[in-house]
Amino acid sequence: MPWVDATKKFYIKYFGEIDLESVGEHLDTEIVIDGRRVSVDINFNKKKSLNLRVLEVIQDVLASLDEVMKMNDNAIKNDFENGGEVKFYVDFHLEEFEESELREILGNPDENIAKEIQILSKLKLVRIGFYPEENSSFVVMDYTISKTHTDELVVIKLDRNKNIEEIVIES
Repeated sequence: MPWVDATKKFYIKYFGEIDLESVGEHLDTEIVIDGRRVSVDINFNKKKSLNLRVLEVIQDVLASLDEVMKMNDNAIKNDFENGGEVKFYVDFHLEEFEESELREILGNPDENIAKEIQILSKLKLVRIGFYPEENSSFVVMDYTISKTHTDELVVIKLDRNKNIEEIVIES
């Protein structure tokens, strides 16, 4: 739970102490999840959007990150199986990449497993963005198969209650 003191300083997981009197429009940090670096940022246009309630929601998402990521993993799998945006993302990269690029991403591809499934398994979280002024898209989570081979992202947008609003492809 974030705390606030008389000097209008908040503490929030991964970000540490935040001074509302001197905060800019953007806060960012980096965390490590499963050995990979993940960027985490809070974006706001008005300082008034960063208040105790907003920090509690951000803190709740960060404290339950394992649960949120499992929910997202299930949503990604279901979206893929139902021919949604994730299926489009995987198919697009299968068509666009040369065999050598696929090997760079997949390592030594297993010929017994469909390349689609192998690409899907490489989809990893690279960024978590918080947008306190948004009710929907309060949390934006970016996934990619490779930061160096593609600028296309699978983006999962969550509301303030950690409900998935939508899954989209962005670049």
